[in-house]
Amino acid sequence: MIKTTSGLAMAALLMALAMPVLAANEPKPSKPAKTQTNVKQQGARGKIQCWTDAQGSRVCGDSVPPEYAKQEINVMDKQGRVVDTRSREKTAEELAAEQKAAEEAAALKLKTEKQAAYDKYLTDSYSSVKDLERARNERLATLDGRINLANQAVAGSDKVKADLQARIDGLLKKGRPVDLQQRQLREADKNLRDNRAAINQMQKDREHVCSDFLRDIRRYQELTMGSSAYASECPVPGSPALALAVERPKPPTAKKKTDKDKKDAKKDPKKKDTKKKDEKAKKPVE
Repeated sequence: MIKTTSGLAMAALLMALAMPVLAANEPKPSKPAKTQTNVKQQGARGKIQCWTDAQGSRVCGDSVPPEYAKQEINVMDKQGRVVDTRSREKTAEELAAEQKAAEEAAALKLKTEKQAAYDKYLTDSYSSVKDLERARNERLATLDGRINLANQAVAGSDKVKADLQARIDGLLKKGRPVDLQQRQLREADKNLRDNRAAINQMQKDREHVCSDFLRDIRRYQELTMGSSAYASECPVPGSPALALAVERPKPPTAKKKTDKDKKDAKKDPKKKDTKKKDEKAKKPVE
């Protein structure tokens, strides 16, 4: 194992290592038994491997010490040319960073694909911002109707609870059992909690509808106009825009025929001409 500092010294070293010379009267060494290590060394015959030691010096030899096996290794031929480079083994931190970068790239690709699909849905489903506003208002009107029904149920449950409590108090004064009324009171209280929870959830759903459609309208403007300047507020419950959303056009009613219409139909010349033609067609030919 020899440390090298210059190109000329490296070339000289490689030539010396590649061409060993034996003394004339020195007997030839016996061939060692073939092992896996020997096979590898025979495969690397005529090539030198170079690495960096702990002191930062460049070191070359025909085999790499185990403590430097994880480093980057340059394999050179007899002329000092690099014929192969074995990359160093990556650290745990580098492997973790590579995995994180790969996961972020995959997540970005998936997000881009989903956005492209949603953009196509927007442009295929709606022909204008007015269409988006109409769809938003219809959903809001439906939610507001359900919230109103739930509020009515809450008011009814409050009244039922008050009546039951008054009945229980009266029965207790008379010393009569109140097991049935207390069970009914617990049921009424549960219904009251359920209805209030449903109202809270529907109010959150209403906020989501407003924010989601605001995002969709601005994105639609970006796709169709190149920029977004939408700043309209989401309609509040009971607003005229929501009232229009729940209105349905009435089917046209059939117009009743008046006596004047009947007389006009009798006087219609076209009908008279048709009648005369029918009579001529029925008259026998002489």
